[in-house]
Amino acid sequence: MNSTTKSHNSPSHSPVNYLRQHWLSFRRKRFWVLVLLLLYTLAGFVLVPHLVQKKLTNLLTNDLGRQVRIESTEFNPFVLSLRIQGFELDDKDQARLASFNQFFVNFQLSSLFNRAWTFDEISLDKPYFFIERFNSTDSRISRLLEDFAKSFPPETDEAQSSENGGGIPRLLIHELMIQGGKVDLKDNLADTSVETQLAPINISIQALNTLPDKNGNQTVTIQLAEEAGLKWDGTITLGPLESKGQLVLENLKLDPVTAYLRESMPIDSLSATLSTSLDYHIS
Repeated sequence: MNSTTKSHNSPSHSPVNYLRQHWLSFRRKRFWVLVLLLLYTLAGFVLVPHLVQKKLTNLLTNDLGRQVRIESTEFNPFVLSLRIQGFELDDKDQARLASFNQFFVNFQLSSLFNRAWTFDEISLDKPYFFIERFNSTDSRISRLLEDFAKSFPPETDEAQSSENGGGIPRLLIHELMIQGGKVDLKDNLADTSVETQLAPINISIQALNTLPDKNGNQTVTIQLAEEAGLKWDGTITLGPLESKGQLVLENLKLDPVTAYLRESMPIDSLSATLSTSLDYHIS
């Protein structure tokens, strides 16, 4: 009786020795599986967020000359999701050019079976954009694109065709959402600057894809100034391009048009409201 008890309590049968012999021995395959899993976990949770944030900072600040701030970047290597929070981008004159509260993307391993880049969700929470036109050929967007073209010269047509394989990449996004978006528009082309705001902008798109014969349902709502609104319901397929649906514009006040009409017409003010709807089919 005593010998049996001693045998079970001997050091060779302790939990620590069991782990050393069966899991922590480099001679066993399971040890290397644990090492690879640990390295994958550390790389996903620690290294990838650092590289993503560094890449964005180098692109926007060093290459394009715009100041960028990012509150946090998270990556989950087990569900393949990326989350960027607190993004702000300033133009060269320190004006806020773009921002968002959160960007989230969730990649799916089903891409291997669909033979298409597959995303379960891509969402953007409270994005903001400032669009300003200085004259007919100069705007904040055109300046940004010019700086991008200088930093990254376009490839030749032959290089692009060989890289893309001569077709549109196969893509499937199960859910694409933009919530609480806002766009400030400023136009300095007329004698008097015209300013307006589009908010809130809500976009919900299901099954956006470039796969043949696969449609998705889409809804886009944009709140314009003074209770005006723009809404689109329909379907769209990118490969080949086909779309049908209804576009509705309600209660759009045409007062801002006065600033443009003054240059060619003797008009001081305009009071008019536009509402219309359109059913369409593009193929």
